[in-house]
Amino acid sequence: MKVWKQFLSLVLVTCLLTSLFGVASAAEPQGQTQLLDSTPGKTQYEVKLVSPLDGSFTLGVQNPSVYMKIKVVSVADGSPLDPSQYTTEWTDSPGVSIYEPNTDNQQAELSLGGVMGKAVVTAKVKLNDGVEGELVTDSVICDVELDSDSVIIDEDDPDPYHRIITVGETQKLTTNVYELTEDEDGDFYFKLLNEDQYTLEWVLKSENDDQRVKVTSEGEVTGLTEGKAFLAVFATLKTNGKVKQSSVVEFTVVPEGESTDKATITLDQTFVTLKAGDKVSLKPTVIQGGKPVPDAKVTWKSNDEQIAKVDNNGTVTAVAKGRTLITASYAYANGMLFCTNSATIDVTEDETSETAITLDKTSATIKTGKTTIITANVSGTDQTVAWSTDNSEVVNLTPNGNSVTVKGLKAGTATVTATVGGKTATCTITVEKSTSGGGSSGGSSGGGSSSGGSWNDGSTGTAMPNTGSGTNPGTGTNPGTGTTTPDGGSTAGGASAPNSQPQGCVSDTVGNFSVKGSYQYKFTPTNGQTPVVTVSNSNFRVVQVAQEDGSYYYKVYSLGAPGTTCDVYVNGTKVSTVTASEPYGGVLCDTTAPFTVKKGGSYQFMFTAASRPTVSAGSSSFRVEYAGNDGDKWYFKAVATGNAGDGCGFYVNGAPFTVAVAHISE
Repeated sequence: MKVWKQFLSLVLVTCLLTSLFGVASAAEPQGQTQLLDSTPGKTQYEVKLVSPLDGSFTLGVQNPSVYMKIKVVSVADGSPLDPSQYTTEWTDSPGVSIYEPNTDNQQAELSLGGVMGKAVVTAKVKLNDGVEGELVTDSVICDVELDSDSVIIDEDDPDPYHRIITVGETQKLTTNVYELTEDEDGDFYFKLLNEDQYTLEWVLKSENDDQRVKVTSEGEVTGLTEGKAFLAVFATLKTNGKVKQSSVVEFTVVPEGESTDKATITLDQTFVTLKAGDKVSLKPTVIQGGKPVPDAKVTWKSNDEQIAKVDNNGTVTAVAKGRTLITASYAYANGMLFCTNSATIDVTEDETSETAITLDKTSATIKTGKTTIITANVSGTDQTVAWSTDNSEVVNLTPNGNSVTVKGLKAGTATVTATVGGKTATCTITVEKSTSGGGSSGGSSGGGSSSGGSWNDGSTGTAMPNTGSGTNPGTGTNPGTGTTTPDGGSTAGGASAPNSQPQGCVSDTVGNFSVKGSYQYKFTPTNGQTPVVTVSNSNFRVVQVAQEDGSYYYKVYSLGAPGTTCDVYVNGTKVSTVTASEPYGGVLCDTTAPFTVKKGGSYQFMFTAASRPTVSAGSSSFRVEYAGNDGDKWYFKAVATGNAGDGCGFYVNGAPFTVAVAHISE
């Protein structure tokens, strides 16, 4: 393959020039085909465009290298499907040629096909035979702009078409002229012409430009007076008289002594999720001439103040549910140029003025030694529920945010009260004495409801409805639900530490928000080390799901009841306090903290779910047995079959994390 053919390999850029002086902002990936029919119960996958992110790119003399990239991911959790599990068909259109797609089915190299204008490239995926699951979308497309611009100014300058020049200063512009040429094999490439093959003419494009700058036939530009001027160069080919024009160069003329360095601005956060009423402070950094600008005067603007407002210091206040951009701008070059950057603000909930609290039950009956969980549904406040009882001799309370585990101590009656924002709700607990020894089966032989028996097999965990079961000598230990921060300090009932960017990396999210099952963070290290991510509550899990382009992606999963909160720490720094709005997969487990079970004994889980979950043990040290259900309450026993010291994690519905971990004791 010729050197020039290699030179013309497609660059799939993420920004497309859309006007003479502006650059379009990145958009959501486009071009995805219509949804396919799906089958309930099957794992579903979709095709995603990795590069170019905005679904469009320009092909021409100035953009060599890189590829069109795709990936196939799970609709449920975004996890990638191994490329060996599918094949990809790449389809071009006039003006674009495809060179040998990679064998990993994820990228293809493309090149000019000799036709100027617009074209489309399609990547269509098919799952291999034997792969479980189905595609809900099977292809993505890219729009291609075929650029015939072949007069290039200062080719080595990363931004040659925006220049700053002082009054009295002279700058020399250089040009390269290319001609689209077809070789003997029918392939197209841009051929660099010699200077004796064309003539150049430098032209000022706007009225009064000649008062701002002076330009010679050699491309030397001198600043005359403060302001802006626009310049282009025309090349006339001597062989056929064709005229080619460059893109327009914008000159900004500043007073003598003013800096001619370009400036950039970055923000410490680019995507923040908030609830209505929450605030977050965005911190800008302005760099000019390779150095930070101290006390840079940055202006702020919200695209939609009905969703989020921003003050002069970059403090954003969430107003109502929706998504908007907050833009920071810095003016330089004597106020004639601006650099900008934006953060996306995602407001997830509308503010509710009235605080309200209800409980998922108003009464319950349990045996001594057994437990039940009460969950509070709270609206109108972010405060955590306070739990209390009027009879601590009858019941013991173990609070966990907006839920509480109630354990029966002795026969009697107690009232459990939940309080938040001055509002209360109560539940009456009746504790009955447990029946010792074997339980008798009390149901009718015809399959009627059982009565008179007891659940008394020596196992611990949430009590199951009466089944008339016999005894079992094994016992377990009911796990605690205490919450600690990485530095050992308790978060329950205390003031939460402020959120901030962690040391050693940059987080794409810093702020408090709700988690509906799971939320993905992106961490980009600045110290070359893998970030350490932890959560403060056993009702949450954190799992590294990907590492790509120098960044690490972690997902935080919620296991607890709605309203349960935890802090997320990165390298020991708190970046968020997250609140569960629903558990991952819609399954709520009564046990998420580590616990122990005596050898030969058992522990009973209760899962709250619309349908029966699948529960499995991660090792042979435990055996999981289905024990029945009562409506949406599903009961499973974990039987300790291994030896003392053995450990085991338990998984629900194939989730990528353990819902709880148990160890066997003597």
